[in-house]
Amino acid sequence: MAKAKPKNFYSYRDLVDTVRFSGAKRPFYIYGKDMYIAERLITNLYTRQLNESFLDFNFRKLDAKKMSVDGIIDECNVLPVFDDKKCVFVYDSPIFSKNKSYEKQAKELIAYLDELPDYLMLVFFSEESAVWSSVAFSYFTKKDAALDFSNVSGRLMNEWLMAGAKSLSLEISAQNMNYLVRHCGHDTGTQEVNARMLYTELTKLSSYCAGREVRQEDIKTICTSYANESMEEMLFRLSEKKLSEALYLSDALMKNNVYPTVILSAVSNHFMVMLFYKTYYEKSGVTVWEMLSEVKKTDMLRYVPKERLEKIMHQSGRFQTEEIREMIVACARYDEAVKSGKTDAKTGLMQLLCYIVS
Repeated sequence: MAKAKPKNFYSYRDLVDTVRFSGAKRPFYIYGKDMYIAERLITNLYTRQLNESFLDFNFRKLDAKKMSVDGIIDECNVLPVFDDKKCVFVYDSPIFSKNKSYEKQAKELIAYLDELPDYLMLVFFSEESAVWSSVAFSYFTKKDAALDFSNVSGRLMNEWLMAGAKSLSLEISAQNMNYLVRHCGHDTGTQEVNARMLYTELTKLSSYCAGREVRQEDIKTICTSYANESMEEMLFRLSEKKLSEALYLSDALMKNNVYPTVILSAVSNHFMVMLFYKTYYEKSGVTVWEMLSEVKKTDMLRYVPKERLEKIMHQSGRFQTEEIREMIVACARYDEAVKSGKTDAKTGLMQLLCYIVS
């Protein structure tokens, strides 16, 4: 008998049909760097089945990194409030990891999944790669409920993004959507570029191009090329207050056709993440994984890969909280000055970087 395998999808329609056919009656394990594709779809389909007035009670998202299976089961066993259904999303549970010490808990979960309450819609998510030796992963694979988003097809990504553009009332051609994916570096195999980041770029375009069709020039102007390592280096040199190196790298980026507005967006997000950490979490001593989870929860911040976030947390000690706030305000003023034509984009960016370092 052939060994069970996780399910891959060639098109967005395949994914939609799979989720709809399940009727939310079976739990899924959805994993891989582009799992956000399925997360958005399932959130939309499942929450439609819930009473909107009681979503806070009946739509639960659990950060399970430090959560036992008993804790997950306890949450699942809480009955819906004024509704017939309840939805629970579980993120990053260690029962899917290589750690053999979680096998007992995995078996406890499997026993629970086989007797799942009728009211419960349950999904497990992780952006990490699957561990095939995991007992929990084997269970979901055999149930044809392990959905692999670690290496999605170009067709699936583009169709999903086009659907996302439609939901944002964003007019963009298939050709320019392909260009967006290439520009951001998703099709180059850059590991850190994922579906969540691409959707963020779509939302930026929807604000920038409100009321008109997206052009390639718009993508170059406003969307971040995540595959460019010089951008990351420039941000860290800026945090280290090494002005000459930051200016050199920013100039190199612009010579490689990265627009000043894109650099501004990256700088602004970099320091907003730093401010978020210093304001709410620095004193509590959170781990980088816990911080990553918090960043994902907020709509204000763009996704930041773990390695980059770790550096931001470390470098935050160089700045006072008020300093970071002033930098973010300066970024906003620069953006307004460029849009109003008061400042040349390149000259203004150089001035902004000098201000940040000083």
